[in-house]
Amino acid sequence: MAKNNFNWAKTEQNKLLEIIKELDKTPEKDRTSFYYLGKGLNYLKLQEYDKSIESWNKILVTEPKNAAALINIGVAYMSKLQYDDAVKYFQKAVEVNPNDQLSKNNLAWALGEKTKADDLAQKNKVDALQKK
Repeated sequence: MAKNNFNWAKTEQNKLLEIIKELDKTPEKDRTSFYYLGKGLNYLKLQEYDKSIESWNKILVTEPKNAAALINIGVAYMSKLQYDDAVKYFQKAVEVNPNDQLSKNNLAWALGEKTKADDLAQKNKVDALQKK
């Protein structure tokens, strides 16, 4: 069963890499925000977070208020456990569209995870000091 799961995962990974390869055939002049959103999502599925962020940042060059790109970048930073960066992008998404519940939920999520991480770091500091 483990071998089957591994083979399935490898097949799915190869499919995503093939999609990216096909996307890269798109002429530079025809690469729209839709192109970069799709490419970034495929990289996200591959856990290639820096490449996904790079793709979505290309959207922000011409569309700095693209909420989808801002949210996706925040999600990629959450996946990298970089909560400060995630909070920054989710806050921008809320500023762009204050009524978007997804942006608000993601911001709350990031702030919650950041608080947990900060609390754990503080606890570890205290524990380390007490051991000395």
